[in-house]
Amino acid sequence: DFGEDFVVQDADGEPALRSTVSSMELVENQDSATAVTTTSDVRLELAEGERHRLSRGVNVILEDIRWLPESTEVEEEEEKVIGERLSVVAEVVNLHGPSACTVRLIPDDPAGTALASKLHRNHHIASASVVRPKKTVRLSFETMSQALLRPVEGSGEEGLKVLPCDWGKASPRRVDTVHACWTIGLEAFHAAHGDRDPTPGSKED
Repeated sequence: DFGEDFVVQDADGEPALRSTVSSMELVENQDSATAVTTTSDVRLELAEGERHRLSRGVNVILEDIRWLPESTEVEEEEEKVIGERLSVVAEVVNLHGPSACTVRLIPDDPAGTALASKLHRNHHIASASVVRPKKTVRLSFETMSQALLRPVEGSGEEGLKVLPCDWGKASPRRVDTVHACWTIGLEAFHAAHGDRDPTPGSKED
């Protein structure tokens, strides 16, 4: 009995859409009257050959963000990725072809604020990913007592439609017989033995 509000975290088992980001550019939107920044957008350019497969209005996660050194005067062997990694939630607000898009950072989000601050100071990313998270699905199930009173599809009779879990033995009559044995047999055993379950492998039970 999964209940009336059952949440499926992954409905199809496929991996989440993920693309590699090659550059980020901050676009600050300001109030024309006060010159106060109202929202912060980030234009994403994907790595060569990557396609975002996104649409306006969907939420994405910017993750695995890694930064290049702030100083340009470093030895070749010191040109390594430094700085903290961030994971930022944003909304796609514009598309610029299959390999670029603009996302809007969530106001007052600490991770988004940190990202905007670094981009504002002209920090450059070494690498990043844009991920479209899997959508959860909510399902509502009847209780067993309700399902037993519902007519079986196509039969007009009350009873539970059984979904076979062993497709090698999926004969309709066999499935119903096995289910009936477990249901009726266990009910009779519980009535005779004080609700205890049978002991596996016991001839007496």
